Amino acid sequence: MIEEISLNRFRDLFKEYNRENQFSFEGLEVLYNYLEDLENFEVDIIGLCCDFCEYNNIEDFFKDYYESLEDRKNEFIEDNDLKNEFKEEIEEYKEKKDFDEWFKFYYEEDFFKEIEEEIENKTLLLKIGNDLNEGFIVKCY
Repeated sequence: MIEEISLNRFRDLFKEYNRENQFSFEGLEVLYNYLEDLENFEVDIIGLCCDFCEYNNIEDFFKDYYESLEDRKNEFIEDNDLKNEFKEEIEEYKEKKDFDEWFKFYYEEDFFKEIEEEIENKTLLLKIGNDLNEGFIVKCY
């Protein structure tokens, strides 16, 4: 027997399995909408909790999958040959401890696009908002 469930019922199932904190309110809606598009998906709450992870922002994701966000930013600078082009400027900002501001102003958008592409190439990415820092869900890998 196949039962179609509503978004509210989907959320309730997570509560029934004591998994109500596994995903945010918005995250459950994004996950539900994704699953709803699949044909004949069987709801397995524990399986979903094992297969999908929600992150509040890109920094939380980096803690699980990369060395650090700072290391990845430095890698981005090297890969795009920015170190040679802006060597003096980078050093000046690092001395003033304004490197994050400099990076954010000039390159953060490109950096996040690159990270988003990397994630999408490795696994399923379900964004909660328009930006990865608004939260997202990935199929764990």
